[in-house]
Amino acid sequence: MSDLEKKIKRAKSVDLRVTKTEESIKKLDEAIKIAEAISKSGTDQQKHEQENILDSLIAKMDSSETNIKDLSTLKKSENLTEGIYDVLISTRHFERPYENSMSNEAVNKKAKLIVDKDGNRKLRFSVKGIEYGGDYGHLTKLWFYDTLKDTVGPSLSDPSLGKMNDAKIVDTHDDSDLQGLPRNFIRTIEIGINSFKEDPKRYVRVKVDAMDGLNGLDPYNNDSMDSTQPAVLCIDYRYIKKDNTNNPNLEDTDKDIDKDKDKDKDKDIDKDKDKDDLKLKKANKDLLQYNVDLANHMISEGMISDDSKSYVNSALKNAKEVLKKITMLVLTITRLRIYY
Repeated sequence: MSDLEKKIKRAKSVDLRVTKTEESIKKLDEAIKIAEAISKSGTDQQKHEQENILDSLIAKMDSSETNIKDLSTLKKSENLTEGIYDVLISTRHFERPYENSMSNEAVNKKAKLIVDKDGNRKLRFSVKGIEYGGDYGHLTKLWFYDTLKDTVGPSLSDPSLGKMNDAKIVDTHDDSDLQGLPRNFIRTIEIGINSFKEDPKRYVRVKVDAMDGLNGLDPYNNDSMDSTQPAVLCIDYRYIKKDNTNNPNLEDTDKDIDKDKDKDKDKDIDKDKDKDDLKLKKANKDLLQYNVDLANHMISEGMISDDSKSYVNSALKNAKEVLKKITMLVLTITRLRIYY
């Protein structure tokens, strides 16, 4: 697959179109048609120029510049029959809803809308870690509001906005925490749509480890709401489609976007070697983690003499540093395999 073909594939991704203006979508689609024609018969110079054009348009679609500014104009979804629907979502800044929220990068755009026989709705979506303030941050908590009025305003502390509920954690995964050590984080989450069901706007509040850390809090052991942030989660009902398989599980959208299905045999062989290498590193990491846990247990239970404690503590410190490096290496290899 050529560089231009890769750009075309990215430009066709539906996630670029979520809550974007029809004008910007039309402009992108027109550029894709031109790029497809040039990719077949154009000169190298023409192909390079089209790559730059698509790069520029993709960057604009990723930004707030092409957003539908007035969220009240978003398409509503009135009556939905029982079933599971594929939908696209994005998150907007609460006080400036015409801008993307910081959490927009962390939320995968493909989601599932689950409707029961009584018309009750639940929205299931997945999240991922993102760079924030020089750290690789993760969502640690999410709440949703049983909204009592249709509004976007300067403060979600307004009690008339309704009750704040804990989101349901559907699935988790292991990733590196702020100290570089392995930790379990949210992968898939589900919120209820209990009021104004037809409205595409849902109000949520997020808690992120990196933000807690920047505010001097223990990122993984605090009940403070000081660093939590509100956001407007938007469902783009222009792209709703019923899932005839009734599958509530989410696809890995990162792989959908970035996986290249046209790898040749040599790359497949290299990939197999990478898998074996990754398995070995994971096995070493797991073994080292076990030894670290065992040493901590022996110290806490008084199973090590005072004379040996300093030696064990020193070895334990070194082991944790090695574990941190191995964990980061494993995560880096894993991410490279996903994105490339």
